[in-house]
Amino acid sequence: MKKLAAGLMLIVTLALSACGILSNASAAGRDGSCPAPSGDMEAYRSEEHGYCMLYPSSYTVTQFEGGNIRIEAEPVGFPHPLPPFASVEVTDAADRSVEQVADELTADFQGPAADFIIEREPATLGGEQAIVLDQMPGQDLSRQVIAVHEGRLYRLTFVTADETLPEYEGMQEIYDAVMASFTFTPAE
Repeated sequence: MKKLAAGLMLIVTLALSACGILSNASAAGRDGSCPAPSGDMEAYRSEEHGYCMLYPSSYTVTQFEGGNIRIEAEPVGFPHPLPPFASVEVTDAADRSVEQVADELTADFQGPAADFIIEREPATLGGEQAIVLDQMPGQDLSRQVIAVHEGRLYRLTFVTADETLPEYEGMQEIYDAVMASFTFTPAE
């Protein structure tokens, strides 16, 4: 399984490098500046919550009260009308580590009688330690990325993580773009 995951990450890395996503993101992370949009990518920046990132231009961003956002595409169609989307929620970490938050999120679903197997992988988000929780149950299966930066909890949710649905490809597209370009910036 780990060899397959490593091989897939290599393919994704090569593909993103060819599109110019990683070159922008790696340059952005060094000095805290945001990656520049290029090709089919748009930029989003949250001054309030201290981050910026790129996302595919075929998606739209909706900002909610409190600064949380949702990035979504047009619905693919029936029988599964929920379009692929990502959301970014920033809250107070309440002195919890990224591991503690991940443990709390999975506790309800991984008890002795749980039917769900949540995949947990270490990751990096904007240069910070992060944890990816894949196959999180909900209205649809999701992939969630958890990071803590300067006392804030960053929870990124990507839907749908169900590989059998046509929306999975769109979710993977936005996941790859956001993860490759996410940069922490000074918050207000």
